[in-house]
Amino acid sequence: MEWSLFLLSCTTVLPVLLIVLASFTLKRKGILTDTAMRDIGKLMYNLFVPGLIFSEIVRAVGASTLVSLWILPVMCFFFTALGMGLGWLLVVFLRPKRFAHRRPAIVAPAFGNATFLPFSIIAVLNGADWSLSKTPGFATTASAYIAVYSILFDMMVFSIAESLLTPTALLFPSSSSSASSSLSAAEDDRLQHVDGDEEEEEEHYYDLASLSQQQQTPQQLQQQQQQQPQQQQPACSERLVNMLAPLLSPPFIAGVVAILVTLITPVRSLFYAAPGSATSVPPLSFLFSCLDVLGRATVPCGLIMLGLGISKAVDAGSNSRSNSDGPEPRMRWPLIIGIILIKLFVVPATMLALHHPLMSLGLVPADNRTLQFVLLLESTMPSAVNLVLLSELKMGQTVAISHMYLVQYSCAIITIPTLLAIIMAIV
Repeated sequence: MEWSLFLLSCTTVLPVLLIVLASFTLKRKGILTDTAMRDIGKLMYNLFVPGLIFSEIVRAVGASTLVSLWILPVMCFFFTALGMGLGWLLVVFLRPKRFAHRRPAIVAPAFGNATFLPFSIIAVLNGADWSLSKTPGFATTASAYIAVYSILFDMMVFSIAESLLTPTALLFPSSSSSASSSLSAAEDDRLQHVDGDEEEEEEHYYDLASLSQQQQTPQQLQQQQQQQPQQQQPACSERLVNMLAPLLSPPFIAGVVAILVTLITPVRSLFYAAPGSATSVPPLSFLFSCLDVLGRATVPCGLIMLGLGISKAVDAGSNSRSNSDGPEPRMRWPLIIGIILIKLFVVPATMLALHHPLMSLGLVPADNRTLQFVLLLESTMPSAVNLVLLSELKMGQTVAISHMYLVQYSCAIITIPTLLAIIMAIV
């Protein structure tokens, strides 16, 4: 690896870091609030990200090249499955006692920051002193590849990740309010009893469902069995709605519509005039320009969201240290270190090892350096910002995942420039 490439990677990450630091400072001073974070997140989810996905795919991806991009969703699924599998093995090995620790430990290594950071790095790297970044249309093509990658990614985040972070009936029974409250009290007593002793914790490691059944009388168990068939049908319908919800998300819809528009050349010509085409001003160019302008807000707003998320992690950690009502619900350091090793080292190392075999087998075109760069770049990203928001929404807790999130992104300040320099040297 050349020293000049490492300096280039550092200067590429530095503007991104400064924007994140600026939003972090504004949040600490109270200029930006949690309400602003939620509002920016809603704008990005409903307007900015869909506009970016649609405009970049329609602009840079033609019907002839779309088929060759099948490797993007395949590798997206591969990275997710690899991180989730390794996270599950980590949980099995370390056996964290809290639900708020187990599920995030599985989700965090699986879902990386697949949109905000890659788009930002591409935008800063465009035109830099590197052979690939000087190629005409590099930023446009790379952004389109990231948009194609994010279609499946967003769907998996709001389906798999959201379901894994949702407390199940087995772990959090709600058959009666009294049973639920007594169960919570018993579990809190058990956690306080074993919080400082790891060996004793493993001896008392049992499911909450079995504890709930022991506290119920035979009459309550019989009544619960009689009510169970009536409760199954609403649960199935609700589960079906939750499964179909990611298919109705604005980013996924924008991606599917963009692919359909790209596949039909006459329809694409209504939105965008490709270089060399006979159409000078497409009839729907105003709509394309509107979506393009909205999409350009994704990068700065995404970095602002990242800074706000880090600030939220710091606040959550401070609140946990000042809370004297019970044990600190933080992840233990072995679990945090394991997540960081998987996400920032094992997954990128796996992709680097697969780089040449994928080209030798013809799965990744050897002459498409931009596609190679995007695949390698996606493997180096830390955990997604959305996981903190989903953890708060589904579990009502952010301390565990926020503390891990803060430590991981602190390490990413070093790993991203280093891996980026290695990728630029390889590609």
